[in-house]
Amino acid sequence: MATTVGYLLSQHPTNPVDDPRYETDTKKGWAKRFEPISRVKVHTSVQDGIVLADFDSALGREQADDTVRQQLGAYPPNYRHWRLETESDAKNWFHHEISSVVLAAWAQHPNVIQQSEAKAFSDSTIAEVADDAYTIKPASQMRTPLVIGEFKRGLIQPPQWQRGDIDTSRQLTLSRELRGYAHKYECPQIFCFDGRTLLMLQFRARKLKHVAEADCEVDCWVIPRENEGGCTLRYALYRLLVQGLRRCQGKLALSNVTLYGQSPKFRQFYSGEPIWDVEGKLYRQPWDCYRVIDPSNGAFYWMCREEEVQDQDGNRMWDTQGIYKAPS
Repeated sequence: MATTVGYLLSQHPTNPVDDPRYETDTKKGWAKRFEPISRVKVHTSVQDGIVLADFDSALGREQADDTVRQQLGAYPPNYRHWRLETESDAKNWFHHEISSVVLAAWAQHPNVIQQSEAKAFSDSTIAEVADDAYTIKPASQMRTPLVIGEFKRGLIQPPQWQRGDIDTSRQLTLSRELRGYAHKYECPQIFCFDGRTLLMLQFRARKLKHVAEADCEVDCWVIPRENEGGCTLRYALYRLLVQGLRRCQGKLALSNVTLYGQSPKFRQFYSGEPIWDVEGKLYRQPWDCYRVIDPSNGAFYWMCREEEVQDQDGNRMWDTQGIYKAPS
């Protein structure tokens, strides 16, 4: 029966799953060149056995374009049985039960496609290939990943990631690999799913080069496949995709943005947000100003105390160009 994207994002998959709980390691020699993850900021919590997630503190609040997407019509997956015996089984389950539902929100505004084993979207030759890439192609730009993903089999140890203390060789090796993919794909939003747990990471890098550095702080969400009453994998993936979009919107920033006669000092690589230097202190929202989305084209503009900021000609103060065409 047809429903809305928003409703399905709030629902856990209901198809039965047989999980024999097999485990495998990850051994990719190239990942040894990257530092393990050590600075972890965890945004999930466990209450009475239920995992809850805080997205707004790390990814920002939902915007008007989220409302448009979540009101779109959608259908739940067909009924079937699953057995998660191999890494490929976990990948198939995730694509069918999670990704396909989430992508119904991204048929437009903008169009996002999921690509398997796509090479890094770079002018450089990069041999390593991630399992998944969720990409867009803004006008006059090359295809860009919003999020990349890796699949394993029973590898993730949730307690270590949940406490932000990664201390065993298997998890340190995994963390090196995920950092390496994020750097090679120039994509600070990345996930890993092992059939039981979704591990989502965001490297809070001011510049691309900082992703590879040991002191780069990493946002972390640890969400189990079975989590009745808690955060759903569908909504978690949706929010990570939105953050990838916000980063790409930042690449379309206008050069003439000023607030009270001052231009931003820089933009964060990982989020696309402008940062302002006011009397020697850095601010995301200076002078009580903040950005909002125009859902007709995906462009950010500035508000201050609930009123639109205007330029010297009395026009809306845009922060970025539009990233998709106006809805038909």
